[in-house]
Amino acid sequence: MRIAVEGCMHGDLDNVYATLLQLQEVENIKIDLLLCCGDFQAVRNEKDLESLNAPLKYRSMNSFWKYYSGEKVAPFPTIFIGGNHEASNYLWELYYGGWAAPQIYFLGFAGVIKFGNIRIGGLSGIYKSHDYNRGHYEKLPYNQRDIRSIYHVREYDVHKLLEVEEPIDIFLSHDWPVGITDCGNLKALLRQKPFFEQEIQEGTLGSRPAAELLAKLRPSYWFSAHLHCKFAALVQHEKDGPSTKFLALDKCLPGRKFLQVIEIESGPGPHELQFDEEWLAITRKYNAVLPLTIRRANYSDVHLDTEQCHQFVRNKLQTRGSKPFEFVQTAPCYNPSHPVANGVFHAGHILNPGLFYTNNENKTLDLNVWKGYHACVAKLVPDEAMQDKIGQELGVYMQADGILGLASAIRGRTKLAPVEWWMQFGYEVPNLQQFAIRVQSLTCRSSGCERNWSVYEHIHTKKRNKLELKKLNDLVFVKYNRTLARRYKARNIIDPILLDNIDEANEWLTGAPENHEEEEEVYEGEGLTFGHVAMASEVEENVYGFRGSTLRSKERVSTSTCTSRTLINEASDEEEDDDDQYNNSNMMTLQEFGDLVEE
Repeated sequence: MRIAVEGCMHGDLDNVYATLLQLQEVENIKIDLLLCCGDFQAVRNEKDLESLNAPLKYRSMNSFWKYYSGEKVAPFPTIFIGGNHEASNYLWELYYGGWAAPQIYFLGFAGVIKFGNIRIGGLSGIYKSHDYNRGHYEKLPYNQRDIRSIYHVREYDVHKLLEVEEPIDIFLSHDWPVGITDCGNLKALLRQKPFFEQEIQEGTLGSRPAAELLAKLRPSYWFSAHLHCKFAALVQHEKDGPSTKFLALDKCLPGRKFLQVIEIESGPGPHELQFDEEWLAITRKYNAVLPLTIRRANYSDVHLDTEQCHQFVRNKLQTRGSKPFEFVQTAPCYNPSHPVANGVFHAGHILNPGLFYTNNENKTLDLNVWKGYHACVAKLVPDEAMQDKIGQELGVYMQADGILGLASAIRGRTKLAPVEWWMQFGYEVPNLQQFAIRVQSLTCRSSGCERNWSVYEHIHTKKRNKLELKKLNDLVFVKYNRTLARRYKARNIIDPILLDNIDEANEWLTGAPENHEEEEEVYEGEGLTFGHVAMASEVEENVYGFRGSTLRSKERVSTSTCTSRTLINEASDEEEDDDDQYNNSNMMTLQEFGDLVEE
């Protein structure tokens, strides 16, 4: 069975599924299941965004709603757990687990389920000591404090998982088990995330309940996310005991290590989701003491016998079957033609002269657009007196009176950027001008910044760290805009997933990528490279195949094959010029689980 594992989804289902479908086609394989380690963001509609713990500028519908509505269907069975950036109101509806959308199953705040004969367990949320011994006291509608606590792991859910006795094959948690860094390449992790060092030394990096579950359950595989980096470890349980192969993955962004495909032994099928008898028995036993106040669970009130619970569940499963209940929509789905929660996009439409005057003259502005605009004014301008002034000046703008009606202003509606137009012609409506510039200056998404950060990392390396700020900014500007120009020219022929244009200017502009420093000589002329040093000290692998260089890596045989995948970064210079980019020799691969050795 081939199982794909993804780190933090952040609602970007379309890109993850597209990458896996491309992988299937290129490598001629079949992926049976997708697992997501949290921050899934199952946002059905604008109301769900109010329960999402994220700054306003990062709250967006993304793509889950398409699968919830039935507009799209997940191409693979998908199982996910919750993280710390979720539509918590929806996940609370599925506290025990269930279908969040067709083919997409939420494992619950804690849960175990079977896929074929593979047992998969999971714990949603992150650990915070001050909430751990409390009950699930948050009540809908959530206030701002509830939104930041609802996803905290509770002792009650961990207690139920600790009751599991039958073997677990795969376990999912959002944050890492505390102490897991001692079982992997700590030096390589600290090179990537040096600010982890203090927490590791203090023993606070990760979740103590997750570490307790790891020691008790001893699953064959444990997957996590949350810390936005890729890290592998091998946990040996006692001398000559079983081992757990641990892997943490990044978030879904171009060029990040967010996806892994593993192959594990399983029965012949059918490969479908089924209830787990033991977990249902545990759930029945402890359901009577589910703590719905701030007080922790009182286990002295548990009176059901374990064997009686098993027999009850067994009889029920024999009667109705072991498949989970069918998916049912429980809330209206997002409609793109309706206003978003805060109306920013509608305010942007109203205050964009190139769009507003045309639509207003043609009477094509929807009532919902005006509702969204006024909602945005109320949200961004709390002063009611200022709201009134903006409202009065809006009439001048709508009638195009004064300066706004000049011939140059009319021509500028479509020729100038909205911010520039308001700066040039908005002086007679100063309050509306200030508000319009504020709205039109908002960034719609952070992907451009994320790509720029990647470019900065390639230019400003450990060996090239004395660049002046202005020169560094100029290099990034040239690099990023050259990439945009190349993408624009190839807009009609390029594949959005596989970018096959190599950047010929890469080496003179940025030099070798950061991870390619091992090709540089330690002492000029002596032939000793940083790659030799790294391989001799076993602190990192040589993973880059760069022009004119040869990738030196050993082919190893493992009991379970793992193939690492990253979404191609359109601003990256490591793009390959053919489909071989999917081969292990040309990808930034994880050291295979079977080769993990404690330092």
